[in-house]
Amino acid sequence: MRTLVQQLAQMPKAELLKPIVDVYHGRGKKGEIFGRLSITESQDLLVQLADIYPQTTICIDALDEIDPQSRIVFLKSLQYVMERSKNPVKIFATTRMDSDIPLQFERITRIELQPDDNAADINQFVEKTVQGVIDNGQLLRGDVPDDLKSEICDTLRMRSKGM
Repeated sequence: MRTLVQQLAQMPKAELLKPIVDVYHGRGKKGEIFGRLSITESQDLLVQLADIYPQTTICIDALDEIDPQSRIVFLKSLQYVMERSKNPVKIFATTRMDSDIPLQFERITRIELQPDDNAADINQFVEKTVQGVIDNGQLLRGDVPDDLKSEICDTLRMRSKGM
């Protein structure tokens, strides 16, 4: 959550946004300037920062690689931000569907993509790429029989697993 705060708080002209300055001053009064932000502070800051922008999109790669206990806290925090922000906050996440992940997203509108959803795009990419390396002589100096080319494409498609 702190990383998301940091990313949303960065401005091109190195000026600090008001919510960040307010937290700094508030912590200064308590003598806690140098401590890390708590999860609650991070959530509240994210809401305030998201309200500065007309729309916020948060991208998270490999959500399933977060420790399951931390992941629940993280997803609940994101839900908190989405529910309390005045402006739209969208989450774009890539993940394997561990059993707890769909449960956390049950109550929000979502669009799910499955590996089969982009099979045609993957097929087209594999075919063009393999043909390109053959045409450029990068694969067996361009002398690739059709059955070998087909086997290479089939193997790449199978191992891509929708990625």
